[in-house]
Amino acid sequence: DGNTLEFDSTQTNNILTRTKDTLYHQLIDTTSAMYQTDLCVYLIFLVFDLVSVAMICWGLIILDDLSHDFKNPIDATRTLNKIFLPEYCIEFSLFLLSVITFRWVILLINLPLILYLLYRYTSRVPNNSRELHDSTTILNHYTLRRLNIEHWIKITFHLVMFLVYAIGSLIYFILFLTEE
Repeated sequence: DGNTLEFDSTQTNNILTRTKDTLYHQLIDTTSAMYQTDLCVYLIFLVFDLVSVAMICWGLIILDDLSHDFKNPIDATRTLNKIFLPEYCIEFSLFLLSVITFRWVILLINLPLILYLLYRYTSRVPNNSRELHDSTTILNHYTLRRLNIEHWIKITFHLVMFLVYAIGSLIYFILFLTEE
């Protein structure tokens, strides 16, 4: 009878085995690429965080020089105003990268800092200038103390986040190596 199809069980098993092997290798390749992408994202976080730490340390040194009269207020505010915009851009880049890569925990951890930086930028004096610090008020004891505390809090936050990013990089590096 020509209308019935006969299946060979060994042929069917061979097809299923090849399909299973192909799907397994595709899954391994996809997982390996995913770990590699995650590793790259965490390394970018790590580098950006190190640059932020360097800028904040530079700001702390300038504030310390200003408080000990090693630097005049005009030069100090000029330097502080030069570094605040790149620092803010790096912070917002980290925030956007965590949104794009769906790192919700990192996003939530960075959210208070981002909101504070937005508040600081929108409440600068005078509001229409591109400068964050004013040379006439920076020698005020309250202003200088607040800026020092702000910089120490930011550097502590960034050092903790550096550890988080380093551990994340290490985990994804190990996962990447074990998949291959």
